Amino acid sequence: MMDIDIADLISWALIDQNAGYFCERPTENRKALLSSTAIVTGTLMLGVQVDCQPGFLKRLGAKCHPDAVTVYEAIMSLPSLDLRALLLAHGRSRTQPDWSIWPELKPKRHVGNHRVVVESSYDQSGTVTAQWCPLEGYPSMEVVAETRARYSRWRAGLIEVKRYVSGYLSAHRVTGPSAPSCPWLGENATPTEKPPLTKA
Repeated sequence: MMDIDIADLISWALIDQNAGYFCERPTENRKALLSSTAIVTGTLMLGVQVDCQPGFLKRLGAKCHPDAVTVYEAIMSLPSLDLRALLLAHGRSRTQPDWSIWPELKPKRHVGNHRVVVESSYDQSGTVTAQWCPLEGYPSMEVVAETRARYSRWRAGLIEVKRYVSGYLSAHRVTGPSAPSCPWLGENATPTEKPPLTKA
């Protein structure tokens, strides 16, 4: 058995094995769905045989791997339609939700002419005593919170799929998810990522 991160396993099932198309076809029509070139390319990328079942060479491109079917059925068994769509979309693109949206304080501007808003305070005689430019955050904290919540839902979905398939796979031992739980707090953040404004 080979060790593989749950996110990589989902991508392998959806892309290399085309499990979605295979599982949605009638049982009697589940025939060759992969080219041998696709499987060999995937094997070379991983550095190991993707299909470790007996008769690997004879079945190049002949069938969808049973582990891929198990993974796809695990995703489709999730109760949330949005979560299923999230896992399928990022699995098929080998990506993860973008969490790296950071609020920045910028001068507030008028809606019409986009000039910087200047506010003033006056004393009793009407003399200006102070002037300032109000600041506003962009994107809003609501957008930032929803972006990070989307990432958290995706990672929680990976954990749920891993729990479902563990012990039911014939050729893979599932690990991970390697994706950090809260990368915006600096967990496994890369040097190019902005530091968080706060840890709240």
